[in-house]
Amino acid sequence: MGSMKHILLVDDEGIIILNIARKIESEGYRVTLALDGKEGLQVFRDDPADLVITDLSMPVMDGYTFIRELRQEAPAVNIAVLSAAIKEELKEILVENHVCFTFSKPVQENMLVDAIHEVLN
Repeated sequence: MGSMKHILLVDDEGIIILNIARKIESEGYRVTLALDGKEGLQVFRDDPADLVITDLSMPVMDGYTFIRELRQEAPAVNIAVLSAAIKEELKEILVENHVCFTFSKPVQENMLVDAIHEVLN
């Protein structure tokens, strides 16, 4: 097997995201955390990920801005959304930016892991 697939989780809700990160790591992925979109971009530039999973409502730089900027820098990267607030009018932004899956919070970790496997395998 090649090197571990790398997942970047961008979310400002520390404890929730740590639990999700642990679950994803237990499935054999390498996980990096960032607290907002600005930090997410910096982390991605230093250490590109195979899949970026982001929240939408975050301080400093929100998920939409982050997704647009990331997509410009890395046209082929897999982007997914994990958010409490996925409204209908937001969906077209996600479609335009080729978001591969979206989950509402709270997420069922097993469903999330299944979606990750699907994208990365």
